[in-house]
Amino acid sequence: MDHLDRPANPVKDQFKIAYLCLAPYDGGDFLTYPSRRGFDDMGVLEGDFTRKSPIGKDEPVGITLVQSFLQSWLFFGLLCEVYKVIGRPFHQRDYISEDSLLVRGDGQGRGLTRRVNTSALPELLAFWIDSFKQKRATGELSFEDVQRLCMRIDTYLQTSYKMCFRLVRGYHSYVDEELLLSLMCLGNAIDDAMVVVNNRCFYDFLPLHLRGTQITPPGWSPIKRRWDAPKSVFNGLLFSGWCPFDIGILKRDFGINEIIYATQLRRHGSLQRHMACSTTACTANNIDEATYKTRHGTLGSGCVGTDCDDVEFDYDTICETIRSGLTPIIKSEINAYGEFEFSIVPYLGEGDAYVAISHVWAHGMGNTRKNTLPRCQLQSLHQRTVVLLAGFSAIDAPPVRPNIRARRLSYFWLDTICVPVQPANVDVRKMAISQMAQVYEQAHSVLVLDEGLLHTSLRTDDRSAKTVSAYRGRGPPPPVRQKDLVMSVMFSDWWRRLWTLQEGVLPDYLFVAFADCSMHLSHVVPAGAEEHVMNRADLSSDRVKEGLNDLIEKSHLANEHGIITVDRKISKENMEYRRRVLRLLCNRATSRSSDEPICLATLMGLDPQILLDTPPKERMQMLYACLGTLPAGLVFLPVPKLEAENFRWAPRSLIGVPISLMTTQVLLSEEDSEAEVTEAGIRLQATGYPLASLDTPLNDNFYIFPGPPGQIPSEGEDEQCLTDVDKVRSSNTQVVAIVHYDQTVQDQFGDATGFGVAPWSSLGKQDLIDPVVVLPHLRRIERAAQHPGVLVTKPQLVDGVWHARFLCNIWCHRNSMAMWGDNHRSDPGTVKNRLRAERAAVAQGSRTGNMAWFRGSEVLRDWCIS
Repeated sequence: MDHLDRPANPVKDQFKIAYLCLAPYDGGDFLTYPSRRGFDDMGVLEGDFTRKSPIGKDEPVGITLVQSFLQSWLFFGLLCEVYKVIGRPFHQRDYISEDSLLVRGDGQGRGLTRRVNTSALPELLAFWIDSFKQKRATGELSFEDVQRLCMRIDTYLQTSYKMCFRLVRGYHSYVDEELLLSLMCLGNAIDDAMVVVNNRCFYDFLPLHLRGTQITPPGWSPIKRRWDAPKSVFNGLLFSGWCPFDIGILKRDFGINEIIYATQLRRHGSLQRHMACSTTACTANNIDEATYKTRHGTLGSGCVGTDCDDVEFDYDTICETIRSGLTPIIKSEINAYGEFEFSIVPYLGEGDAYVAISHVWAHGMGNTRKNTLPRCQLQSLHQRTVVLLAGFSAIDAPPVRPNIRARRLSYFWLDTICVPVQPANVDVRKMAISQMAQVYEQAHSVLVLDEGLLHTSLRTDDRSAKTVSAYRGRGPPPPVRQKDLVMSVMFSDWWRRLWTLQEGVLPDYLFVAFADCSMHLSHVVPAGAEEHVMNRADLSSDRVKEGLNDLIEKSHLANEHGIITVDRKISKENMEYRRRVLRLLCNRATSRSSDEPICLATLMGLDPQILLDTPPKERMQMLYACLGTLPAGLVFLPVPKLEAENFRWAPRSLIGVPISLMTTQVLLSEEDSEAEVTEAGIRLQATGYPLASLDTPLNDNFYIFPGPPGQIPSEGEDEQCLTDVDKVRSSNTQVVAIVHYDQTVQDQFGDATGFGVAPWSSLGKQDLIDPVVVLPHLRRIERAAQHPGVLVTKPQLVDGVWHARFLCNIWCHRNSMAMWGDNHRSDPGTVKNRLRAERAAVAQGSRTGNMAWFRGSEVLRDWCIS
């Protein structure tokens, strides 16, 4: 896969795909190619590769012929169709190269073999985008022409996607998985480019006054497919030391290009450290206070602890400083004899600035018994922090003291030293925690120290340079690889922890220590100027392009001189700030579940003392009540909910739950409404669809059919219309599948009993008669692809507001492949089987509970959900 970006220091070679074609692609019609090769056009889509003998008998086909057919059709055939659309001649040899099969010890190659080479793909896709824009500008192509040509490619992509989907999910597929990987990787690249072509040919030609507005292209629009990856790729990640939880995130939220990129990223630490983790929880960094051990040499000092003592600090000074409302900080100084001296001093606000340290306790820089650290750790902290204090200052900062400039004096804050741990001082510890926001906000900067990132180098060297130019004359590349940086940080232990979130969001200036140097994130992650976007054959998912933007923007906006001008208290009450923080909570973890509301209160500008004085089991409910106003999307997050009266809508936890980051992004976007927490429930604007179930309780997986309540589509043409997935994409006669969200969430905290989603059987039968499907305010069910929503009881109208009780989270699906099967032996969830079962039940005078209808055309908007 030569067209893909690679990390600066990859741990393995890029995937190389053998050339398997027994004959070149014939250049004919893509959809009828199977019949030209002796297969049935529709049969191959079901995985049937039998051929007819001269006497009409089915003949088995060898795997060599099948793989040759698949590569010729789904790789070279798909490429050929793109060349046809953009008007360029296709030469299959442009995508084939000869490589040495073996390389001797002296570097000489032996045994030439042919393989697929995709180096020409970036230039092809860039030409497609640029040429269509040029033709659009000259009037040679209208936007309708662009749509028509993109629809043609989309038809071929849909066929390729169906084939790849079946082969990857097949239990007995003998097709080489790397061949399948190449087919899906190519499909993903063309899919991405097609979306860019369609969008650029519309948005770039809008009048200036309409640009940036919420306007969508008329008519057909391409749908971004999720191209899967073979199991062997994920198994390889597991064996390379990746956590199963992170692999689950890759599966849910990242495209196949990023997954391939991840296989080449270097992981640090023991390969066995994630053995106890699961796809729903990473527990490797949870600590046990009874067995925790502080480590030497974590920061690369090489100390093994033989002759290294623990540095004792004046514990009474730490406590008294906190009681007086000040922040205790560590003063480290090299005396005239070249020896380090460490002490605790109060930060007086107008004195010397300090650096706050953000670290992962599991990496060994903590101490659960005493406020001490090994001397080697503190000396390393001095060396790292003094560089920031001496070399980086804000525009309006006071002059740097000579001793700091000479690297002999430094000030820093570290929770291990500055937050009391003795049980006798639990009141002071609570005070220190309640002052945590102040600690990070008033710091000169925050320095992130993560064991994996400390071993990660981002510098580009000649050996890792891409063979394909991705810049096309747009200037030199950035000093670091953007994708390396984003992927390394987002899959670091530091990014996964809860407490480190506030340490990244609250400060003005955030630095991350890499093997090369400490980098100022807001300088090295310029929004909209990422290196990887330039490679048109390797467009990254939204999560890579925007991965760190939520963190580094933080609503603490600076003026043109770099001076922070936003009032912090006001900014924390800003709803966009709260949305940003809530989006960042996804897929994080903590050793104690009761810490979550405390940390959130600190981030949101609330007094954490209120929550510290609340029983742990009631803290999340208290947090929502104290916040008062919330993003309405919280109601629709498909996560376990509280069981308290009038708070059944409220997420029990906002961290660690394995849901899609894209789902979180959509539900917590600024487009949706705000919600108000009241005594009766949560008030919000939402889109509600009352259902008719004809006095029958609905099952946990039911379909909403079009037409008047009780009308069942007849056999024949009406039924065929409902089950043809390619013809009903934008039709108003589509069926909608409603699926209960019933995923169990495993215990990840160590001090909880575990929790999950209530089973459907626990819902009242009467409540499941004529319920309401409620979606976020700006979402409509006729445009649903895979929308999260909620099911509520039959509502009552009070003073213009519909009041209902929360039942459960659901998913709305349209055009799901499982809905449209026509095999009598297949899963009974398919549309045709549901119709047959309903007809049989009605004939017996009953209903199945598998079908519902819209009660009417009215959509209910104003809600209070308890």
